[in-house]
Amino acid sequence: QYRQKFPGGMAHVLSQLWVNPQQVKTQLIFDGLRGKDEVSFAVKAFPEAKFIVLDAPNKVRLQRILKRNDAFDSIKSFKPKTESKSIDLDDLTSFTALGIPEATSVFNAMEEQEILAWVHQGVVTADELQEKLKIVVKEQQNYDSVSTRLRLEEMASERTLVIDTTVCNPQQAASQILSCLKVNQLMLSVS
Repeated sequence: QYRQKFPGGMAHVLSQLWVNPQQVKTQLIFDGLRGKDEVSFAVKAFPEAKFIVLDAPNKVRLQRILKRNDAFDSIKSFKPKTESKSIDLDDLTSFTALGIPEATSVFNAMEEQEILAWVHQGVVTADELQEKLKIVVKEQQNYDSVSTRLRLEEMASERTLVIDTTVCNPQQAASQILSCLKVNQLMLSVS
């Protein structure tokens, strides 16, 4: 509802804050801008802001969600839970058979078969895959990460750092971010 009234979403919220520059002696960092509308608003509202995009293909994102097994990675449904029917592995040949036909708009046919193979190989259960696949599909429906990144690169390319997290490990990504923000890396080291 907030995004309907204020398409700038979280960026709009941030623009309403007042921070006393006398009290803040460091850079302010905010996480969680998502979607074209939010980043478009942020680019205009914060002309000195820098933007960092941690990017990964949806298949990699799905693999990471499955591995980390975080309680945060779930979709809350307001519908009453219906008894889920067991999925016969012999019939598991498509996202439709898994009960998530909309996933075909997020993954191509080759990725679909690779992802379904994880169940056949015993890497994940059909239920686990179904639950986590719903997250990636829902996120893509709400916040298309590709068009969001492209919008940032179009509107503020000189202020945008895109990091491919399939190429950079966390330390390399952190180093790039600190360099972009011109933060002394020694200040942030932990003993």
